[in-house]
Amino acid sequence: MKNKKFKKIVLISTLLFGISYIAAFGQTSSVPISFTKKEIAFFKWGSGENEVGRKIKTWEDRLKDEIVVDKRTGLRMPTPVLSETQKKRILQFWGPPMLALDGNDNLYLSDSVNQRTIFISPDGTKRRIITYVTGYFNVDDLGNIYDSYFKKDETGFICFRPDGKKDVYKNFELGYMENGIAYDPKNNKSITIYANGDKPEKLPANRIFCEKDKQNFDDGLIDTSKSKNHFKKIGREITADKVRIHFDRHGKYPGAVSQPDFLGVDDDLHFYFVYRFADLDVNKPEGKTVEEYVAVYDSSGKKLSEIPLDFDFYESTDYRNLITLNIRGDIYQAWEANDGVHIIKWTKN
Repeated sequence: MKNKKFKKIVLISTLLFGISYIAAFGQTSSVPISFTKKEIAFFKWGSGENEVGRKIKTWEDRLKDEIVVDKRTGLRMPTPVLSETQKKRILQFWGPPMLALDGNDNLYLSDSVNQRTIFISPDGTKRRIITYVTGYFNVDDLGNIYDSYFKKDETGFICFRPDGKKDVYKNFELGYMENGIAYDPKNNKSITIYANGDKPEKLPANRIFCEKDKQNFDDGLIDTSKSKNHFKKIGREITADKVRIHFDRHGKYPGAVSQPDFLGVDDDLHFYFVYRFADLDVNKPEGKTVEEYVAVYDSSGKKLSEIPLDFDFYESTDYRNLITLNIRGDIYQAWEANDGVHIIKWTKN
């Protein structure tokens, strides 16, 4: 009799825990998930119509182009004798600085070397060159492009619309876009670009932040408090303000470390992080990359999947800007290889 009562208590407790979990995070799955990889576009290095620009500077280039001066004495320093390996070692690389996505899964690849941006359709078959914006910018659900500018006595942004029209907004420091509204948090301003109302947004919630746990540096705390309205629209209301993720900072290789970069959250409440492990024992400032992948976690912090990434040939220091995510959890990457830029899509199954 006591055993039956105990089983009832356990059952009730389990049900209550399940109800409270769903209330906090909406209906979410902890089942392992998989992805299907496909290359949807490719651009050779160059300046032509279907090419992307790059610049490379090696030690040998630097010695040819620059005069190395001792900061203390002001005298030119002796030219060092370089080995063949040192001559070829890449010091700096300039390629596409970012990959952006709009609400219809159109991609925007920034080609800053050629002073342009390349528009790519979701399947990679349609492309066009955008000449009025390059470098770093924001893209919203509708494909409007936001380019901030900074002058001596004025800060603002330009909104380039898909039909070619543009609007200039002066005295406005663009912080983020949400639900068709541009926000300037620093000066407590907002401007409505288009009226989205209560319709669900077509891009992932962008006001979710991840910070280190001050008590445990191997854990991250994801702050969801400012994006509750995004999930409420799709029936996934979040009452909890923090989600704890335990990071695997050392990977499979001795001496390798990683500080994961938060990529985003999809509408299934799955959280995505980019891991890039570097062997710090190698004689290179940023270390030699030995492993890269995207890790996916559920709302309880359980790891659901790892998506291995092809190594970026040039080991770009701003690597996370070349990976983006849509609301369904599909991942897009602009992989900088020796032969050019490969646009790869991992479709969430």
